[in-house]
Amino acid sequence: MVLSNHIIKVIETEYSLIISDIQLVNFIYDLRSIRLLCDEEVETLKDHCLTNKERIFQFIKILKTRSDDDFFRFCSVLKDNQVRNVQNLGRKLEKEASTSKPHGHATSTNQATEANSENLSELEIPLRNLPSTPSCHFIIRKNLVNSICDQLKIIHESSGHILIYGMAGSGKTVTVCQSVTRAADMGYFNTNGCYWMKIGNVSNVALFDQLKILSHDLGIEWNKSVQSVGDLCAYLRNYLQGNSKLSDTLFIFDDIWKKDHYKYLSFAKKSIATSRFLFYENELSHRCIRLLERLTYDEAINLIALLRHDQDDQILRRNPVVKKVIDSCAGLPLAISLIGGCRLQTDKEWSEAKAIISRKSGKIKLANYDFNLYGTFKLSFDVLDEKERKLLESLTVFKRVRIPIQSIASLWNCDEQDADDILMELNNKSLLKYVKESKGYCVVHDLIVDFLQQQIYLQTLKQDYHKILNNKLMDGYSNRCEGRWNTLADDGYFYQNLIYHAILAENNEHLQNILTDFNWMTCKIKSDQTIYNLICDLTDYVNYLKARKESWKEFNQLLLLLKKHQAWLDINKIDVTQWILCTDLTDSWMRERALQLAKDNTEKEFSNLPYWNLSTCSTNRTIQSTYYEACKGFGKNNNDEYISVSNHNVGHLRIIGTENNIREDCKIMMRKDIL
Repeated sequence: MVLSNHIIKVIETEYSLIISDIQLVNFIYDLRSIRLLCDEEVETLKDHCLTNKERIFQFIKILKTRSDDDFFRFCSVLKDNQVRNVQNLGRKLEKEASTSKPHGHATSTNQATEANSENLSELEIPLRNLPSTPSCHFIIRKNLVNSICDQLKIIHESSGHILIYGMAGSGKTVTVCQSVTRAADMGYFNTNGCYWMKIGNVSNVALFDQLKILSHDLGIEWNKSVQSVGDLCAYLRNYLQGNSKLSDTLFIFDDIWKKDHYKYLSFAKKSIATSRFLFYENELSHRCIRLLERLTYDEAINLIALLRHDQDDQILRRNPVVKKVIDSCAGLPLAISLIGGCRLQTDKEWSEAKAIISRKSGKIKLANYDFNLYGTFKLSFDVLDEKERKLLESLTVFKRVRIPIQSIASLWNCDEQDADDILMELNNKSLLKYVKESKGYCVVHDLIVDFLQQQIYLQTLKQDYHKILNNKLMDGYSNRCEGRWNTLADDGYFYQNLIYHAILAENNEHLQNILTDFNWMTCKIKSDQTIYNLICDLTDYVNYLKARKESWKEFNQLLLLLKKHQAWLDINKIDVTQWILCTDLTDSWMRERALQLAKDNTEKEFSNLPYWNLSTCSTNRTIQSTYYEACKGFGKNNNDEYISVSNHNVGHLRIIGTENNIREDCKIMMRKDIL
């Protein structure tokens, strides 16, 4: 039982990507859990291999002794990871392995490979990013789900748009996710599955960034000339019209706030959206379904019983105090979930809960929300001990996205197992949703975040609170990686948001260290799968320095250099240190830093290849002495200090120049023997 030759060839072809993108130590226990590794092999890889390069080498040797099915299971582990470039590598390996089979295999091998291909075709119709709605934590509002599924059937067979609207906390996201899952089980949208994305109360710039990520995730070829969200919408529409499979994707746009954003999402032929608001224009373009704010009494009892793990809900139904508690919170799904998480037992506890729920706060008001949830939130919050309260409050430092357990453990300054235990307890109390996958993450409801922040703002100035908490997160990250920022595993949040948190922390030391660490930049670009986000981070930092009247010009040099070269840089192969060495011919701080990192990386085996740099540029005697100046002048502006060179990834390095520059008989000349 060994890997087939065509899969071994796939591994050899993608070996450099496997080494650069997979920190194997983070996957060892996942591979053991699916019995791809035994305990002895786990110990060898974990404790006896000194570097990731050595660990990957030994793992590949082990993998070659396994079957093709084991290889596809390994790909599935990669695809289940929260990190985008790891997911993409898993898909890439799986696709290449399933499409590169030779024709000369025995019948049994062909059958096995065909079976794998059939399984892969199922895997390639994913419910992309769709939040999980486990039956142990959510009830199904059957009539509503059936009604939405009827509308989804119409969209599946032709096209169209659905809008589910209702107040915050009414269960819009859960109901839509349940409906889409049901529709997929019924065979709808089987051409290209669905894609879920949260929109939220964001600017057009942030929406542009989100749609760029969507484009990449769907494998849509990117057009670098697209510069605005309106242009991007038009580009996506045209692209999808030319690709029938992609255009059949069901897009799920969750929590739209702004009226203008609907027109920027109109590229989707088939979509279902959720929103707290209903605009007149929506009724013209969408099938609009209002989600009732209140659960029925039976639904509320079922949800409370589910969260209490009660086998028999009749005791709850017969208790008049329970009914009064349900009525006091208006049967709102979020409130009922919180009450169920409190696990109230005696009539006294239920009566005390009713009194707390009925209280109103004159100081805490939730925006765009009419119901009184203060009492229900306070009831759930008071169940926690002081330590749990502080830990829950601290989660408000993160952006309102999925928060990976690695980042949470960094903030809480604990190991991931301790963080897992605390998150599971908070999940059982319905104060957040914790999803345990190959890498766990949690989501905190927007209304709970609003409540927690306002509680804190009553005691601490908003600006001070953000600064203190963001510093705590930055110190937690720093301690976890011992100040070597590029060594922290990519959890899908760290590389994307590190500069955002460092700026809020006003932590100049961390900002300086991170944004002079070209190794970290290399990891960030590979994680983001774009250079654009690094440019945004540097722009924010330059603006931060300007606002504080601090020196910013050095970092602006790096920013301008990135902007100039981003069009031809290969995001999958880029090493920022090497790029600086072969691009920057000046005596700048960037070059000095790159030389220092090149030496360190070679010694520590962070890089798999030796570094080189262009230290001089010799000229042939027959070429005019103005060759270098003429080279700079061709097609350049007067302030450009760099010569023109070809992309070294497509062959010999060529340096472009001109003869008779700025004259009618000007000629382009090219040299390829400089190096």
